Amino acid sequence: IVVFSKVYQELKLNFEDAAAVTAEAGLDGVDCPVRPAGEILPERAQEEIPKYVAALEKRRLKMPLLTTAITSASSPHIDEILRTAKKVGVQFYRTGFVQRQEGVSAEQQCREIKAQFKDLAALNQQIGIGGIVQNHSPAGRAYLGGNLTELYDLVQGFDPGQIGVAFDIAHALVVHGDQWRAHFEKLKPYIK
Repeated sequence: IVVFSKVYQELKLNFEDAAAVTAEAGLDGVDCPVRPAGEILPERAQEEIPKYVAALEKRRLKMPLLTTAITSASSPHIDEILRTAKKVGVQFYRTGFVQRQEGVSAEQQCREIKAQFKDLAALNQQIGIGGIVQNHSPAGRAYLGGNLTELYDLVQGFDPGQIGVAFDIAHALVVHGDQWRAHFEKLKPYIK
């Protein structure tokens, strides 16, 4: 069980203090946001991810995943982020959210994102890390994949080790209410 360490940014904790709080809480590690305005900025990933992991390891903690803004194989700083993450034992990263485009159908936008995911899946396989797409309900913005039917369309056909799903039950309930379980069952093979 890990904490999404976005909250540590608000507390202005350094890596040592973040590791101490995580250990004191009895958790196993952190899911660190490595994205613009994140706990680690993408351009600082090569330097700071290893420092954070070293602070965690002193307390027998891990960083099994990251949260990123990565949505394609051409995302800024992708190579530095993913290769550094892999070197220090990160297994998965959450991809960035894709906002719906006005005037573009969800089906067309899903096809475009899925095409981008093909190159991303190949890069993930080469590096040995997995990308996971989280479902997210509208929170002032409409995200592609918040609807679990769309999310299934996005990941269907991919090896879940390269492009899988980070299933968020709270967001699924907001979007689908009592119907969330049927969608969950359909997505189950892709959940990482």
